[in-house]
Amino acid sequence: MSLTPRTDGANTGLGFPVDYTVQVSADGSTWSTVATRTGTPRPGAAPQVLTFAPTTARYVKVTGTRLFSAVRS
Repeated sequence: MSLTPRTDGANTGLGFPVDYTVQVSADGSTWSTVATRTGTPRPGAAPQVLTFAPTTARYVKVTGTRLFSAVRS
């Protein structure tokens, strides 16, 4: 699975999740966590590839608990 960060100049990677979980479901009601990431560095423009054990699912949910943001001075 891959997540694509924003790619608009100086904003590249902003808003990408630093901490997040990926869950899958066959029915949209029962969810299983297949990946958890914490402390993800700010990405460049390339898609970020996540690997996890093969699974069958109809739905995928990515829940970010902390996002990259611009630091304002």
